[in-house]
Amino acid sequence: MKSNLFAKRRILLFILLFWGTFTVIFFSLGYDVYSFARLYLFLATTYSSIKDKIVVLEPHGAGFFSDFHILLATLHYAQKSGASGVEVRYFCEKKCKYGNETLGAHNWWTDYFEESQIYFRPSNKTKDEYILKPEEKIAIESRLLGRDDVHYPVTFGIDRETLHTIIQKYVRVKSSILKKVDDFQLKLMKDFYVIGIHYRGTDTVTSYPNYKIPYSQFTDTINQLLETLSPKELENFRMFVATDEKPYLDLMKERYGEDRILYWDQSPRALSSNTTKGTHYTSLDSLSTSRYIRGESALIDSLLLSRCNYLIKNRSGLSNASVAFNPKLNFTLILE
Repeated sequence: MKSNLFAKRRILLFILLFWGTFTVIFFSLGYDVYSFARLYLFLATTYSSIKDKIVVLEPHGAGFFSDFHILLATLHYAQKSGASGVEVRYFCEKKCKYGNETLGAHNWWTDYFEESQIYFRPSNKTKDEYILKPEEKIAIESRLLGRDDVHYPVTFGIDRETLHTIIQKYVRVKSSILKKVDDFQLKLMKDFYVIGIHYRGTDTVTSYPNYKIPYSQFTDTINQLLETLSPKELENFRMFVATDEKPYLDLMKERYGEDRILYWDQSPRALSSNTTKGTHYTSLDSLSTSRYIRGESALIDSLLLSRCNYLIKNRSGLSNASVAFNPKLNFTLILE
């Protein structure tokens, strides 16, 4: 009995030493964590095949569009790997950031999108599941985002047309939400040249480029774009502003005139430009908005940005989704 236990410990020690040595050599050769994650994904799925299985995606625990982009990447990967489909299980109870709080514990994804069970081949609705591990989700997402934070937006790994096709086929927004977007566009955007502006402030100090893009940098970029417009476009332009900071929205109104600035008034915005906590992490009480509105307003902002004539944005999953919703949309990315 003792000899068997000793043998098992030796095998475990050997595996740990081998894996540790391999990891050190891997990084010493100049490979990065995303390459390591992709290697892990290859090894994991080689021995745990997802072919003909339903791939189950559980909550990532980050923002609305982080979960959205992980689903897009998972759909792309699962389809390429021969899976029968993907099931979105974004269940949570007390600590949900999104979803209709009056429904209790439920899959909040279905509050905003039509399907949570997505089958590539309707004739093969298997019950055989493969639940993605957290490290596999990171590896799959890295295929979409690229090898590091500089490679933005999401189109680094998968082209916009492919992402758009995935959305059109499998990620259908609720008709009630689309109607709000359609009505807004028809009423306020239809007859104008509309520049989409997405300024994300708040928690951008916690990720690349690890500081907030100055408001003035956006203003300079906007003014450069205005100089390229035709006289007719310049006379009739509007700007749809999506931002998580109220001071930025106020600045835009003051600088360009309230009549030219459009925005979705239910979107939560930090009252101060000094906050470093994202609106999806901030107390609901301080934002005076519900969990459901928090998710719906983000989705509406992204969709309205996608319907603009041009987009100016910084690093954010929300406006990354906009360029996937509309693969023809031209944009300027202010990264640093």
